[in-house]
Amino acid sequence: MLTAVITVPVADVFSEPQPSSLEHQLLLGESVTVQEKNGGYCRITSYNEQYPGWIRKEQCRIYDICEALYAEKNVVMVADKHIRCYIPNQRNFLSLLAGTKVEACDNKGSYLEVLLPSHDNGLIDPEGVIYHQHCSSPQQIISTAREISTWEIPYLWGGMTPKGIDCSGLMKLILRLNGTETFPRDSWQQYACTTGAQYDERTVAHKITDHTTLQPGDMVFFTAPEKEPRVTHVGMMLNSTHFLHASKRVHDATGGRNALALSTFVRDSFFDDYYEKYFVGGRRF
Repeated sequence: MLTAVITVPVADVFSEPQPSSLEHQLLLGESVTVQEKNGGYCRITSYNEQYPGWIRKEQCRIYDICEALYAEKNVVMVADKHIRCYIPNQRNFLSLLAGTKVEACDNKGSYLEVLLPSHDNGLIDPEGVIYHQHCSSPQQIISTAREISTWEIPYLWGGMTPKGIDCSGLMKLILRLNGTETFPRDSWQQYACTTGAQYDERTVAHKITDHTTLQPGDMVFFTAPEKEPRVTHVGMMLNSTHFLHASKRVHDATGGRNALALSTFVRDSFFDDYYEKYFVGGRRF
C-alpha cells in the first residue's frame, strides 16, 4: 500500500469513487494510506481515525520513498477559525482552516514561514497558530469549546471544519485543537470511546448518568425518535445546564448561516424538552 498526504485545505471523503455521500473530511497535511485507485479517485484510510473512504486523487500527494510523514516535527496548528497563507512562488493565497497542522520553518519579519505538504513554502500570521500540544487539561478543552461557540458555522453532514460541520465533527474539532487526533469520527463511536461501553450501531445504548450530574467538559449523547436506540447525536457541556452542539434544525432556522447552538435539557427555547427525552448518557473523554 502507498502512503499519501492531503495537499488541499480540506478533502472530502466519499462513500464511493464518485460524488456521493460525504462521510468525513481531511485537512491539509493529514496522512492516509492508499489501497487502490479508481478513475479520478483513491480509496484511502485515514491515519488518525482509521476511517475509510474515497478522495479525489488530485487532492493528495504520494510520499516519496523514505520520506517522513508530514507534520511530525516543528508543528504549529491553526487555532483561529481560518488564516491566510501566502505562497510566494505562486503569488497566491491558501486558506488554512482551524485544526490544520503545518511545519514551521523560520520567522520572516512579522510572518512565520511554513513548509506545506506540496513542498511549497508559505507565510502565515503567527498570531493565528499554536504550537502543537499533546493532552490539554479539561479547562483548556472547555475554553476551546466556548471560543468555538462564538463562531458561525453552517451544518454539513460529514463536515469537520469551520466551513461546514456536523455534531460529531464539532467534537473532533474541539479535541483536535487540544492535541487529540485519534478520537473516533461518528457519534456512536464517540459514545463507546468516552463511556467504555461495548457498543456498536446495532446494540442498545444504556443510559449511564442522569443529566443533572453532568459537569462542564462532559460529552452528552442522544438518540432520536426514528433511530432509537442508536446513538445519533453528541454535544459538550459548557456549564452545568447548557451544552454546545451542531444541529441541522438550527442551521435551517438561521437560513443556513449557523448550526451551532447552546441548548438545555428542559424548557429549551428552541428544542423544549426534546433532549431530556432522548438523552442516552454522558461522560468526560
